Amino acid sequence: MDSCIEIMKTPGPGEKGHLAFKVHDLEAAVADMKAAGIEFAEENFKYDEKGGLSAAYLRDEIAGFAIHLI
Repeated sequence: MDSCIEIMKTPGPGEKGHLAFKVHDLEAAVADMKAAGIEFAEENFKYDEKGGLSAAYLRDEIAGFAIHLI
């Protein structure tokens, strides 16, 4: 299993920061979570050079943390 720690030089999203969760299939994970009623900030979706989804933030923070899937 890969692991990663990101050190940010400038403030990012979230009152206290953000947490990222790496998923095997981002588009499928987003679709499944939407079907379960979880809302995403689609205006902040990030896409790779081929147009594929590369990062998706949830609409609401949890305990002050922005949550995104990568």
